[in-house]
Order: sequence, then C-alpha cells, then structure tokens
Amino acid sequence: MGEIKMQTIKEFISKWEEAEIEWMKSMVSKLKDLKTSAYAFTEKEEYKGRCNNETNALYKSANKAVNDFKIENQMTEKEFDDANYLTCAGCSEKSREEIWTKIRKRVNKEAKARVLNLQSQIEKKAGKIITCNLFLNIKGEVDGTVQGEKATVNVNTILAGGYNIQRLHFRVLIKVVK
Repeated sequence: MGEIKMQTIKEFISKWEEAEIEWMKSMVSKLKDLKTSAYAFTEKEEYKGRCNNETNALYKSANKAVNDFKIENQMTEKEFDDANYLTCAGCSEKSREEIWTKIRKRVNKEAKARVLNLQSQIEKKAGKIITCNLFLNIKGEVDGTVQGEKATVNVNTILAGGYNIQRLHFRVLIKVVK
C-alpha cells in the first residue's frame, strides 16, 4: 500500500491502540475497586487473623467475584494477570512501569498484526492493490474504496460486540463493488 493510504490505516490503528490502553486502565481501576469491596471483610475486627468456615466462605465468594470479573470483561489471562498485579498494594512503581511497558508492547504487536490482516483481507478480494482511497470517517473508522487487479472493493469499519456479549472491537467489512 502507498504512503497516503498507509497513513490513514496507521492513524486508525494508533487510535485503536490508545483506546485499548485506556480500556486496560479502566479494567485496573474497576478491578481495584472490586477487590477493595470484595475483601472489605478482612478489615473488620471479628475477621482479622481468624480462619474458620465463615471467613473461608467469604474468601471463596470474594475470589469468585474477582475471577468472574475476568470472564465478564473478556480479558485474556495475560491482561487479567497484569491488571491483578497492578492492583496489589505491594506493586512497586518500577514494577508498574515495567508492566505498562509490557502492555503497550503487547498492544502494539497486536496492532501491527491487525494492519497486516487488513491488507491481506483487501488483497484477497481485490488482488494486488492499484489505487486506494481510504479515509477516516467522522467516528474515526476507516472507510473508502480500493481498486485491485481483480476487483474494486468498498472498505467499511464498524464497532462490533459490546455490553455483555463480547468485548467491543472493530470489524472491517470488505465488499466487492459490482
């Protein structure tokens, strides 16, 4: 793909990366609040330092709430482990910086894979790209047309998933123009 069209895709992917990092920050904050609430019983005098059936049941319930958080938010094991560690009181500032660096690298690697996937999807339907007119629409999504050796295709990006179904993500629709 030429420089102009790649710039559009780079801009789109860059915005996706920023949104993904913000999502992770929100997950860390929500998980911290959940853990504070779920384990609040440990601060009560009657439970401090005691281990019995009642405290075991409370711990089991709190642990289940934390594990359910991962499932409800469609988090991978790595994402959840990072978020969980970032909520620990013993996590040093240096460790926090290292984890956020690791998260950014992981998101950037996924972004690069998404660019290659998008190009592959377009070339699968259009063939080798001859001309490309891609732009960011008002929502910041990639739209436009691409003319290839085999066909001309329309590219349309939509948000898919969301609340209680699957994690919100973008989906690129590529249709051959007839």
